[in-house]
Formats: sequence, C-alpha cells, structure tokens
Amino acid sequence: MSWRTLGRILFYPLFSTLVLLAVLVSTEFGSRLAANIANAVVPMVEIDFKSGKLNQRVELNHFHLDLGFLVIDIEDVMLDWNPWCSVKGEICVNDVQAQRLDLFLIDDDNNSEHNDNQSSEPIGVNNNPDASLADNSDEPYLLELPLVISIENGHVEQGRLEIYDILIEWTDAKVEAYLHDDTIDIRRAIIDDGLVHLGAIQSDKASPPKTIEIVESTNTDKDDEWLLAHVPDTYLPLNLLLPNVQANTFRFAMDDAKPDDFSNISIDANWQQIQVEVNQISATHSVFGRAQISGHSTLSHPYPTQLDISLAPQHVPEFKVLTDSEWQVTIDGSLDELIVAAHEQKNLHWTINGDAVLTDPSVPFRISLAGDQMIWPEGIEPPVDYRQVNGNASGTLHQQRFELNAEVSTRVDDLNIVSKLEAKGQHQNQTVTLDHFSLAYPDHSGGATGHAEVSYGENIQWVVDTQFTNLLLPKFGFATHTTLSGQVKHQGNFSDEQWRLRFLPLDVNGEFLSKPFSAQGKVDIDSHWRGQIDDLEIHYAGSEVAINGAVADQWNVIAQAKSQNLEEIDANLEGSADLTLKINGQYDTPNLQLTGLVKDIAYEGLWIEQAQLHADYQPTLQHQSNATLTVPHMAYQQLDMEYVELKLSGNAKQHQLTLTNGGELQSNIELNGQWHDTQERWTGQIPTAHLGSDIGQWQAAIPINLTVDTSPASIAISAHCWRANESQICLDKPTKLGEEGHLDLSLNIEAGDIAQFMMNDDYDLSGIATGHLSAQWSPEHEPTALLELDSNDISVTYSSLIDDTAHEVSVDRLHIKASIEEDVSRIELSVDDNANKQLQLAASMLHNDDKTLDGQLKIVQYQLGQFRHMFPDVDKMNGTLNADIKLGGMLNKPEINGSANISSGMVELLSNPTLLEDLNLNLTFNGLNAAMNATFEIGGGSATSNASTNWQDDLQAKAAIKGDQLEVLIPPESVVWVSPDLTFTYENGLAKLRGDVTVPQAEIIISKLESSGVELSDDVVFVDSSDADRDKIDSELDMRINIVLGKKIKIDTFGLRSRVEGEIEVRQSLGLPLQMFGNMSLVDGKFAAYGQRLTIEPESIVRFNGAPDSAQLDVRASRYIKAESITAGLHVTGNAEHPKITFYSDPAMEQQEVLSYIVRGRGLDSEGGNGTLGAAAAVGVSAASSLGLGESFEKLPGISDVTLDTEGDGDETQVTISGYIGKRIFLKYGIGVFEPVNEVTVRLYILNQLWLESVSGLEQSLDLYYSFLIRN
Repeated sequence: MSWRTLGRILFYPLFSTLVLLAVLVSTEFGSRLAANIANAVVPMVEIDFKSGKLNQRVELNHFHLDLGFLVIDIEDVMLDWNPWCSVKGEICVNDVQAQRLDLFLIDDDNNSEHNDNQSSEPIGVNNNPDASLADNSDEPYLLELPLVISIENGHVEQGRLEIYDILIEWTDAKVEAYLHDDTIDIRRAIIDDGLVHLGAIQSDKASPPKTIEIVESTNTDKDDEWLLAHVPDTYLPLNLLLPNVQANTFRFAMDDAKPDDFSNISIDANWQQIQVEVNQISATHSVFGRAQISGHSTLSHPYPTQLDISLAPQHVPEFKVLTDSEWQVTIDGSLDELIVAAHEQKNLHWTINGDAVLTDPSVPFRISLAGDQMIWPEGIEPPVDYRQVNGNASGTLHQQRFELNAEVSTRVDDLNIVSKLEAKGQHQNQTVTLDHFSLAYPDHSGGATGHAEVSYGENIQWVVDTQFTNLLLPKFGFATHTTLSGQVKHQGNFSDEQWRLRFLPLDVNGEFLSKPFSAQGKVDIDSHWRGQIDDLEIHYAGSEVAINGAVADQWNVIAQAKSQNLEEIDANLEGSADLTLKINGQYDTPNLQLTGLVKDIAYEGLWIEQAQLHADYQPTLQHQSNATLTVPHMAYQQLDMEYVELKLSGNAKQHQLTLTNGGELQSNIELNGQWHDTQERWTGQIPTAHLGSDIGQWQAAIPINLTVDTSPASIAISAHCWRANESQICLDKPTKLGEEGHLDLSLNIEAGDIAQFMMNDDYDLSGIATGHLSAQWSPEHEPTALLELDSNDISVTYSSLIDDTAHEVSVDRLHIKASIEEDVSRIELSVDDNANKQLQLAASMLHNDDKTLDGQLKIVQYQLGQFRHMFPDVDKMNGTLNADIKLGGMLNKPEINGSANISSGMVELLSNPTLLEDLNLNLTFNGLNAAMNATFEIGGGSATSNASTNWQDDLQAKAAIKGDQLEVLIPPESVVWVSPDLTFTYENGLAKLRGDVTVPQAEIIISKLESSGVELSDDVVFVDSSDADRDKIDSELDMRINIVLGKKIKIDTFGLRSRVEGEIEVRQSLGLPLQMFGNMSLVDGKFAAYGQRLTIEPESIVRFNGAPDSAQLDVRASRYIKAESITAGLHVTGNAEHPKITFYSDPAMEQQEVLSYIVRGRGLDSEGGNGTLGAAAAVGVSAASSLGLGESFEKLPGISDVTLDTEGDGDETQVTISGYIGKRIFLKYGIGVFEPVNEVTVRLYILNQLWLESVSGLEQSLDLYYSFLIRN
C-alpha cells in the first residue's frame, strides 16, 4: 500500500468527521440531528430542539439533565454561549433565558432509589470513585459538578428549587452565577417575587408539581421523646454562596403556617455544609416593619447560634403601641442553654432578659422584664398609664412562680392618680394562686389588698378575699367619683353554663354621687336562682333597700325599698316612694307581688300627687298577671289629668289592658291581646278608644286590630278612622310598621274644631279641609313623606280694628303640600280669597352637603290687620302687604332676590297708645344683601328710616332713622316730642348705636312710681356669688347718644314743677353699665315742700358724670317773706340715690327758724308760744314722712297711695293724710296746726278727669270738677 493510498484512507475519514462535526454544530439541521443523537446516546439528557446552531445561539423547547443527585428541567430556553470555552473544560454562557427552570437536589434515600434505575455509573464524590450517592453512609460528603459553568446573564421568568424539604420559587429572576466543583456561587440575583417554604412535601422529580402540598406529620414512633433533645443535623452537600441577592417581594412559610409577606429583601450570606454565615439579611415585613439579621449558626446538635436582630415595627396587628419602636434582640447559646436579650430605648424603654434549656422536656426557664409602659393589644383601652413595670417569672412547663411590681399613673376622669401595684403568685396544676396583691394610692390614702385563687380545669372556681380603703372608682358616666371601703369575701364557680356566686360576707361603704352609701349582708345564689340572702341592706342618700329570703323547694323572698325624700337621690326629682316585693310559692311556680305608693312626685314638668301600684305576676304560669295603677291627680307641663287608672289582667295567651282618665286630656282606651309562642307573635284589638282635649273629642269609629311580630320587629294596624264632630282622620288600608313600611292617612278636618286651640279668641274659623298624609321608609332608602291639604270654603271672621264691626274673609282656595323625598324636601302653600288677595309659597331644599335652597314667595294685597293676634302687645294694626321674593343659595347662606312692601301701615300698642301711621316700607333683596327704606308719621311728625344688611360672610347691618317733632306718649300722663337722628351698625359681632336726639318739647308728669318689689339693703350678702357676677352687665351694645333738651320741656313730679334745659350724652360700652354725662338746669320752677310751693332759684342744676343714680344735685328752692324781706329755703345736694337737704336764709338764722319761715311764713318767736308749736308741726310733718307712717297705712287691705303732707298757709296750715279706697274713691283727713279745725274730704272719680267732691269741716260743700290741660 502506497503512502498516497494510506493518506487517502486516513484523510478522508478524518475530513469526513470534521465536515460532519462542522455540519452538526454550525447548521440548524446538524444541530437538530446532534440533539437527537444526544437523546439516543446520553441517558441523563433529554433535548427538545427548537431552532438555532450549537456553536452560536440555540433555542430549545425543553432541556432535561439528570445527574442522579441533581435534576434540572428547563422550558423554552434560549442559550447564547461560547463553544471555545469547551477547550478549557468550561461552559461559558453569555446569555441564557428560560420560561421556566426546575432544579431538584435529591436526598440520600431518594438518590439511592434513583441510581438503581440508572444504567450509567453514578457521579463521583470528592473525586473518589468509590464514594457513591447510593451509599447510605452517615458521613458528610460533598457533591462535585463534572463541569464548570459560567453564566454572565441569565433570565428565568419562573423558577422552582427543591432542596430536600425546602421549596424555593420565584418569578422574573435575573442571575449572574458561577458553578464549579462543590460550589454554587450566585454572584448577583434580582428577583421580582418569590416564595421560601420550609417543610414542603417533595414530589415526583420527573413531573414537579405546580402547587405546594402541606400535610401534618403522622410519625408517632418518637412521641414519647422530647423532639428538641434529638434535633437531627441539617447538612448541605455543597457550598452555596449568596453575596448579592435582591428581591422586591417574597413570601416565607413554614409547614402549614400562613405565609408572611416581605418586601425589599437584601441577602448577603453563605451556607457551607452545616455552617451558615449571615453577613446581613434585611427585609420589610408587611406587618412587622423593617428587620435586619446578622450572625452565624452551626446546623448540628445542639445548634450553637449567635444572632443580632434589629426590628422596627410599623403596624403590629392588635399591638398598636409597638408602632415606631426600635428593638435590638440578641440570641446566643444553643438548645442546651439559649439566652435571649431584647431592649427598646426609643419609645417604650423596655428590657427583656431570659434563658431556657430547650433540650429538657420540662423546659426550665427564667425571664425578667422592665419597662416604662405596658404593651396592650389594640382595641383594649389601657385603664392606666404605667410609669414603671418590673416583673419576673421562673419555673418549668409544669410549675411557674411570678412577681409583678408596677407604678402606674391613671387619669380617673378628671383626676390624675399615681398608684403602686404589687402581685405575687404561682401557677401549677391548672390553678393560679395570687398569694398577695395590693393596689395603693399614696396621694389619696386609699387602695385594696387581698389574695385570690382561680382553678380552671373542667370547672372554673375562684376564691377572692379583698379589703378596700377609700378605693377610688371611675365616674362611669355619673357626675362624681365613687369611693369604696370595706371587705368582700367572694367564692364562685362556673361549669357548663352553671354558676354559683357567694359573698360571705359583703360589707362595704363609701360615696356615690357625693352621697354616702353602704351595703351589708350575705348572698349565696346560683344560676337557677336557688340560694339564700341574709340581711342584705343597702343604704343610699336617705333611702333604704332591704332583702331577705331563701329559695329551695319554696320561694320565700321579701324586698323593700323606701325613700322619704327622692330629691336626695336626684336634685331634679321630688317626692317619696315605698315599694315592697314579695316572692313566694313553689319553686316551679313562683308568685311575685309588688305593691307601691309614691307621693308628690315632680320631675321635669311631670307632677303626680299620689300613685298606687298593686301587681301580681306568675312567670311560669303563662305569665299570669294582674296589675292596677291609680293616680288621682297628675299634670304634665300645662296639661292636667285626673283619676288616671291603668289596669292589666290575664296571661300571655289572653290579656286585657284598660286606661281611663279625666281632666284636660281625657282618655278611655281598652286593649285585648294574645301571645302566640310558636309564631313569636302578639295579636290584639282595641275595641273602644276615646281621646278628648281642646282640639276635640276623638273616638275610634271601629275596633282596631294590631299584630306585633318579633322577627323581624314590626307592628300591623288595621284600617280604621278617628272622628271628632265633623272632623275625621282615617287609616285607609292596613299598615305594617317596622324597619320598612308605609303609612297612608286621609284627612277631613273641620276648621272650627281646632280654631280655639290654634287661634286668638278674636278670630272665628269655619270650613272643611281635606287631604292625605303618606309616608314610606326602609333600611335601603331614606324615608319619604307627603302631606296635602285642600279647602274651598274656609272663612275667617274677625272684628275691625277701626270701627269694631265684624268682618269676614273667605278663602276661595287653600292648598298646602309638603313632601320629603330621598334627595329633596318641598313645601307649597297657596291661599286665594274673594278679594283677589293671594299668598303663594313654594320652596325646596336638596339633601346634599350644601343643603341647596330654591323657592318663591308671592303675596298680593294682604291686610296686616288679620295677623294682629300674633302680637300680644298690639292693640291696632293695619296695612297692606305685597311681596315677590325668590329663594336660592344654601341653608347656611341663603340667597334672596325680590322685594316686599307695606303701604298705609298703622300700629298702636296696648302698652303705649302712641300711634304709628302712614307707614310705607319697601324691602329689597339682592342675593346676599338686603335694603330697607321706610317713611312714617308719629303724632303729626314725620320720620324716615333706611337699613341695609349683608350676610356674604359674617352678618353685617346698618340702619338709620331721622324724624322731626315725633309726638310720643308716655303713659299714663306724659308726652314727649323728639327729633331723632340715629345710626345703628352691626359688624364683626359688635353692635353700635350713634347719633343725636333733640327733645324740643315735653310734658312729663310722674304722680307715683310703680312698686314692683322691695329694694334690697346695701348690707345684703349673696351666698355663692362673686363680685364679678354682681358687677357684670349683660350688654352687647356700644352706645353713644347725645340728647339735647329744648326750652319747652316741663316736668311735674313729686312736688317739682319746672322747665329743664341742657345737653346730656348717654354712653354704654360692652359689659359696662349705662352712663350719662352732662348738665341739666332747672328753670322757672316750683318745688312743693313742707306744705309750701318754693321757688326754684336760678343756677339750680343736676350734673351727670357716670351712673344715672350717682348724678350730683345742686338745687335751691326758697320762699320770700315780703313783709319781713326774708328769704328762707332749702338746698339739696349729694347724689340722686342719697340726697342731702340743708336749710338756708337771707339774712342767716338758725335751722329751725328757717324751717318755721318756710312752713309758716314767720319766725318762731312771733305770737309767743305758737312759734314752738309751729316748729313742732313742721318737724313733725318731716319726721312722719321719714318714719314711713304712710307706708304703714298702705299695708291695710283695700287702701293704697297713702300720703302724709301739709296744706294751707299761716294759721290755716293743716297736717293731712290721704289715700285711695279701692280705685275710684279718694279720702283725705286734715287737722289744723294752729287752729283746732278738722276737715274730711271725699272724692269719687267718675272718669280720670271728672270727679265729684264732698268737703266737711267748718263748712260743707259738694262740687263737680272737670280737669283739662291747656297746652302753650
């Protein structure tokens, strides 16, 4: 064979192999063929080729690799790799993307079974071909990868990793990884969402499940062993490095527990065989907030561990107080002795330390805690604020001892109380024993001490022995705190809804609502009400409740309650009460007898003179009852009722109730009823019913049937009518009332039946109004209602205000419609009469947040005189009213547009006959503004007034009035002419009145001041009243008015007749009394004093400089004796409330001499002894007036206006006493001072200015007088 031939033989096969290899790796056809060859030759590989070339970019529908201990399944994968790395024994992947990746790491048992089914040799471990995964050796081993795999960029949309019973799932993961030898180095991983589940069940690796199955363990081989004493080692047969793993969200689950949600996860850790090193793991829990963990652990018994944990809770369910706290937790030790320390120093200031031996089945432990406040579950309002809490506990799972000390600060309503709480006890064999507990109030000298024991086996039993000393309890909604002192020894038990309570004894006292109470006695009672009550007495606020008796085979219980003064219990309640309850009879058939008597009951407008109650009740005999309540006389507000009697008799299946009473509201109602157990329904009938009052005598025309259902609660009423004279109100069809229902009433009302109740006696109303009222309601919708009334023959008869003749106004048509709908309320009113006078009103309000308004009011030619009865003080009123107004805007800010006017108006009051006439008033509305202009006349004088107001924001108003010579009458005899020029403003909550009032002319006559009471003395002291309260003036007006007094002002009051002139300013500021400033001069006046009319001298003046009653007086009045050229007079000084009177003369002389000249016109020494008598008479008159003799006579029945005075001149001087007998007879008796002459005067007033007078003395006379006033 030649070399050429040999070369060909060697070249062609080699060349053909290279060509074939090139075809296999560089063409899509060859790559598909290579994949099929691999499927046929390599048993551990399955490839479903899709497209691409093996030496560049290839896409596979499915890839499966089974290495025995490791199974990898990839779906829809794209691989971009560098085949030249194969020369170095590596697989270099530039980019790999997969729709789904499943990776399973099989444990020893599953691996052995798996390898038995494989025809190929298992993969070696630790480069030792003799070591196989099929070997069940317990020695640790490491898995080695046959290849080095480098992935620069990997993207897996869905992934699943199973390591023994650990399941890891993720979505949208981006990975950079390096796999070599026994190490998996995940250099970078970013995951969108994932799940870590410890304790998940592994499934068939050939077909991994899509969901996680969680089951409970059924292994009972080691039930008697303490699991924590035999925790197996956890070994990972490779090195897993996770230096940079980030995840947006992750869920973590263990066994069948509910998964916890985490976000913003960052992991820097590694797991090498049994060693776990955590450089840092941080995550945010969806509930517990941010957490950071670092430390290390050996996953081999006893699991030595050291961890540092930082927690920042954000919202812990049921523990809101942990929000924004920062916890540092250290876990150190092992299962043989695990030590835990935790502290929080930001908000809670808590420290917790503890240790436990977890490998011991009894779990010995110790724990101590200290903090500044308690950690309460959300929803529980902490009763106290803990200032300091210290506690410790120790023991095992079977027995524990504990001790707690706390200093707490609690706000008991309006009191801050610092308390100290101590408790010591133990827990063992389902029994908690408090050897000692105490609660002390150091600042309030109160508290409680005692001991207790609670057992909670099949039965719950407890024993409490407590002593109280001024224990302060909350108000519980009452006005004051309750204090409690005494001792309570209490035992009880509870089992299967059976209970028993014993108080042996009960002895407490204290204060409730600031009134003393006490309770003493013994109580022993169970859930069947069997037991005994011995001498239980409760005393409170003068009232007493006493209970004695026993319940066994027989009932023998008596309870009495007495109170002689119910006002001691409640300040709003008056009266007395005496109640007795007796319970006797067999145990199965008890009989309750209640008797009671209350007297003089008064409460919030209700008054009961006396009420008696007698009742018998047998609850087990079909609720057999017989009760009578009688009230002879009672009243509510202004409504009197007499002979009220309420009777109840029968049982649940057949009973009767009657109510009768007289008085202003009369009733006679009978009710029969039956209770149906099976249907839980009550049916009844009202055979007769009568109600009488001022609005008529109403009677039910036919019996009324009633049906009451309990589920759902409702009452059905049959169709019926109520009638009174010509009026009738009917329920036209049966109606059911409950959570949902409807009501339809037809109305036929005779106006005269209700006229006397609604209108003044001056008006008589007649006619018929018909209509209907309907309403509907349900839980799903807002209630709706509709009322309509119409009439075509209403007439009103009233007396004319001018000539007192009777007039009738007929209303051709009256229409009233009011409705409440789900989204709007409406009202319509239309009145038309036979004189083309109309009133039309239509308004609506939307049920939105703004309460939007819409409406219109139209009034045509309405006479104001028809409405006089609405104003009690109006005697006469007239005028014509027209209006056309539109309403809009919102309820809290209405917009009004339009106008209203009154023409030819006239008003006269009962209290003041000043006539206001020729009133013409125009009122204009413009949105949020209004303006008024008016002209009128008073007593022949004319006046104008205008005003404006704005309610855009806060209410603002301005007004002005100007008048000229307005004649104003001041009853009974005075008249004043005024010319006002005043302005009024209201802005920012402040009212101001400014201007001038000129009084050109006046005639003021004051004959007597009305006495409405007795003035209090200055030395009266008000209890519980501060100076600030007495000095406070309820004035919200800032006033500055200048009053100019003209030269024609005359006053006639208490003997003073004079003209007055001057100028006075009247002021009043907020919260301050009225003040006056200025001078008032008395001109050309006379003053009656000591029986003489003295002349007011020039320059007599009254000065105002503050309060009106502190005006300073400087008034001189004198008498000139021409015969002796002597002037004698009196000088009034001081203030108006306390004037001072001194005498003066020219020439000067003694005071008594001056007084004699004033009274007699001559001195004391004239005519011998008569001088002394004259002085005595003058002084006597003055003294009698000062001593109040007139007032003493005035106290006699029928006598009024008693006056003590002097009359006459010189020798004819008399001392007189006069007064009125009744209202029209005037009697006066006079006795001479210098002459022994007595005189009696009797005057009969026929009219105020016309009287008949008879005088009897030295001479007798009978005269008829007529008095009239001549004005200048």
